[in-house]
Amino acid sequence: MRLASFAPGRWTAAPLDAPAPAMTVLHVYAYFRPDYTGDGIYFERLIHHLWSGAIGHEVLATLTRADGGPAGETGVPVTLADLPVHYLGDTPGRAGLLRWLLRHGRRHRVVHLHAHVDRTFLSYLLMRLLGCRIVLSSTLDDGPIDIVSSYRWYKRPLVRRLLRLIDAFVAISPKLHHENRPVLPGARLMLIPQGVEPHRPRLDRAAVRRLMGIAEDAFVLLALTSFIPRKDPLFLVECLPRLVAAIPGCVLVLAGPVLAPDYADAVRARVRDLGLERHVLLRGFEPEPCLLYEMCDVFVGASRDEGFGNTLLEAMAAGRPVVARHLPGVNDYFIEHAASGFLIHGADEYVETIVRLARDPELRRRVGAMAHARAGERFAMAQIAARYRELYERVGAPAAPG
Repeated sequence: MRLASFAPGRWTAAPLDAPAPAMTVLHVYAYFRPDYTGDGIYFERLIHHLWSGAIGHEVLATLTRADGGPAGETGVPVTLADLPVHYLGDTPGRAGLLRWLLRHGRRHRVVHLHAHVDRTFLSYLLMRLLGCRIVLSSTLDDGPIDIVSSYRWYKRPLVRRLLRLIDAFVAISPKLHHENRPVLPGARLMLIPQGVEPHRPRLDRAAVRRLMGIAEDAFVLLALTSFIPRKDPLFLVECLPRLVAAIPGCVLVLAGPVLAPDYADAVRARVRDLGLERHVLLRGFEPEPCLLYEMCDVFVGASRDEGFGNTLLEAMAAGRPVVARHLPGVNDYFIEHAASGFLIHGADEYVETIVRLARDPELRRRVGAMAHARAGERFAMAQIAARYRELYERVGAPAAPG
C-alpha cells in the first residue's frame, strides 16, 4: 500500500568524526521516508537526542522503497547525515528481512521494532539466534494484545509463547500500557510517552498570517491532522457554521497528509455545501509545523482514537491553548482539563469552549502558559530520549556469567 509521500527534511545525528559506538540499535519500520508515517516523523525528531557516543542507530524499512522508485533500485542504504537508512530492495517484506538479517544482523545488539513486521516470527527468532535483543513499541493498535487477537483463535496460544522472544515492550500512553498488562509480565512492559522539542518561533504571528493569506485580526483554529476517518477533521468542519455565527472572523486551518482520498473529498465537499470556503484553509503535510503553531489562536483536535496525540503536546509547548476530544488514558495524561487545555465530549461542548476562548484573551494566555510549562516539565524530548537510552543499555547489556 502506497501512503502519502513527503519531502526529506534536515537530519543531524553523530558528527563525522565521532568514534564508533559500543552498541548499535537497529530501528525497524514497515514504512519510512519517503512514505508518510507519524511514528517515523516523530523518530526523526527523537534521533537528535537519542544519539550518544555509546549507542549508535540505524533504520531498516521493510516495505518502503527508497525515493519511491522501483524495488530493484533500492537495495543500497541511504545515509541521512550519518544515520544509515536501509531498504530491502527487490525483496521487501519478511523474505527480504530474513536475508538482510543473515548478512547484517550481528552488527546490532538491540533491534527496536516499531511495527510487527513478521507474522511468522521467523525473523524474530533469527534475531535472537544472532545475539540481538528485541524491543517492540506499541503506538496505537499494534501492541501485544492486538497482535495476539489478530491471529485465528487456535494460533493464539502459540503467538503468546512466541512473544517471549521480545525482551521489552514500550507503550506510549497509559491506555496502551494498561491494555497490554494481561498479556505480558510487568517487568517487560514499560510506559515511555512521546516527547516534544522546545518551541523556537522563526517569524512573528503577523508575518506568518500574511504568508498564508489570513487576516491579522482573524480568530484562527489550527488542526494538524491526517485526512482519515479516525482523525475526524469532518467534525471540525461540521461545527464551524455555529462558530462563524458567534465569531465572524473565525478561520479553520486543516493541515496534514491525505491518507484516505475519498474521505478528504468528503471534507472538501462539506466545506462547499456549508458555504465555508472563506473560513477553511486546507493545507497539505507540513514537515515543519512550528510556523503554524505560531499563527493560531487555539489548537483543536477531533481524533477518535490515538496512541498518544503528539501534535497536541507540540501546540502546548508553543504556548497555545488546546481543545481536543477526550480520549481517556491518552490525552488526559498530559492535558489537565480547564487548566492546561480543554477535553470535550461532543459538538456542543466544543463550540461553547471555542467561543469562550475567543471572547476571553486572558483565558487563552493563562491556559497557554500552563500548557507550555507542563509540556516542558514532563515531556521534554531530551528526557524521553534518556529513558530510551537507559532501556537500550539495560536490554543490550551482556548477560551475567554463570
